Amino acid sequence: IYVHTSLDGLKTDEEARVLDKDGRVVLGLFAAGEVVGGVFGKDRIGGGSLANCLVMGRISGRNAARS
Repeated sequence: IYVHTSLDGLKTDEEARVLDKDGRVVLGLFAAGEVVGGVFGKDRIGGGSLANCLVMGRISGRNAARS
């Protein structure tokens, strides 16, 4: 048995902004990739996070540069 990935993590919105436990945006904090949870539910196929990493990474980078 080995740890392949975490299926839980930071909650974000569609702009890759991190949300607090009450669903409010944490100003200046963005996240993407495997640190973000809830994308795949209870399981995922290895490599399945690559598209999310690329797309949300670009979004979070763009928004971080703007803020």
